[in-house]
Amino acid sequence: MTSLLLDAQRVRSTPQRAPAALLQAPRERLHRVAIDEAAVLACNETVQVIRAVTPEQIDLAFALRHQVFVSEMGANPGLASSGELERDVFDPFCEHLIAVEKATGRIVGTCRMLLPDKAEELGCLYCDGEFWMTRLNPVRDQIVEVGRTCVAPGYRNGVTIRLLWAALVDYVGTTGQRYALGAASVSLADGGELAMRLYRHLSTTSMADEPWRTWPRRRLPMIEQPFDQQALLQMPPLIKSYVRMGARLMGEPHYDVDFGCADFPVIVDMWGMDRRLLDRVRA
Repeated sequence: MTSLLLDAQRVRSTPQRAPAALLQAPRERLHRVAIDEAAVLACNETVQVIRAVTPEQIDLAFALRHQVFVSEMGANPGLASSGELERDVFDPFCEHLIAVEKATGRIVGTCRMLLPDKAEELGCLYCDGEFWMTRLNPVRDQIVEVGRTCVAPGYRNGVTIRLLWAALVDYVGTTGQRYALGAASVSLADGGELAMRLYRHLSTTSMADEPWRTWPRRRLPMIEQPFDQQALLQMPPLIKSYVRMGARLMGEPHYDVDFGCADFPVIVDMWGMDRRLLDRVRA
């Protein structure tokens, strides 16, 4: 497991060159996909979510991730260009969900799921490379790891995230897992002030019980620094949606140097969450 963790930390965000067909396609067609209505897991008036099953659909999810994480957020997973895909060693073991705009077929959101049997085959979760999580060992067979969640500009009001989660919860309901675990990322472009204020806030309002605690493998260098405690907290839409769904913070965030962000370890009890919040975003 140690060797795999080291390898994962080196190449987990290695971009790959897109297939020639994608590179030659007009840019406005890059993130488009046709939908089989029978494959829809969740939908509302404008967006529908499916599980990506073809190599082309999965590559389109990787292309959106590259657009958001590399081009927009400035992540540095290695040499990258507009014709590349953001993926890592975990992706072949994951199930991938994509949110598709009905009117255009454009992909506007994606996330991936690592189920327990695939995590066991791999030897670890992605989060094992960022956190010490030995306290979770007794329930690892009940955990699905959710990651690489991103949404296109114009769809970041929380609705698309919750629609992805509605599909995720329904899908995982067929496999029997109870807990969804992941790392919610917050940019450090402001010097870490938002991440620090967010951690202090969540640690007093949404902290998990002691048996669920984790510890970061790399602490934020500014975590102990003073900050303006009177400033209003503008909670990022992704974390706000997680909190509304009952997510609990498991400990301090990890400092992700490659992505330039603070990764907050969160866990959701899918059996105990309020499903009405997810139902409201459906058609």
